Amino acid sequence: MQSPHTDSTYLAGLWRNMLSDGGALAWRCRENAKSRPYETYIAPSFSWASVDGGVVYDQGSIGREGFDDERRLFELVDARRALLSAEEEFGRVAAGCSVTLSGALYPCVVRCWQDGRRPEVVEIPGSKFSVVSPRTWFDCGMERVVLADGTATLQRCGGNPAFEATEVHVLVLRSMAFHDLGCAGFEGLVLGRVAETGGADGYQRLGYIRVEGRELDMVKFKAVVTIY
Repeated sequence: MQSPHTDSTYLAGLWRNMLSDGGALAWRCRENAKSRPYETYIAPSFSWASVDGGVVYDQGSIGREGFDDERRLFELVDARRALLSAEEEFGRVAAGCSVTLSGALYPCVVRCWQDGRRPEVVEIPGSKFSVVSPRTWFDCGMERVVLADGTATLQRCGGNPAFEATEVHVLVLRSMAFHDLGCAGFEGLVLGRVAETGGADGYQRLGYIRVEGRELDMVKFKAVVTIY
């Protein structure tokens, strides 16, 4: 971790040198949408420390989890931290921690299940992906929010309110082969927009997803996003 040849900066439960391959970002909650965000700020949404619940990392579980042939499909542009105390490098952080990633950003549509409590991704427009059901794990409850520009998005919340189908985004992290399904696909993060920060749109992590498909349009859907 502290190798002089790598950037081993500690960032809210993660290490910067482990962010670049996507593995440190590819965590998922043990139970879909049943964890809770902390009432007071603990960590940025891309960190496992931002939710009060158990999480799972699949990296290193090749064969057991049914995928292989991983290949990173994004670039780490920047990672910023904001410590509450400059003397406590591994201590609490303040709002403002972020990671900026460059990669393929696809719109997707999320809706609630009929019971109004558990969400699902139903469509990824403009792509040739299909959702590998039930392989979408949302971090916690979400609510529909209308931003200042009049567009709607989903953001984390402490409960499980019902909401109508809403467009958010999927940022592709890595390609993989689903050997248990006999197909290939990708894994990524489900992101909702947040209010403008520093003059540009920011994003909030909502969950982790695996999608089936072989074609990835890195040109048409390329974007640079900052996740807080």
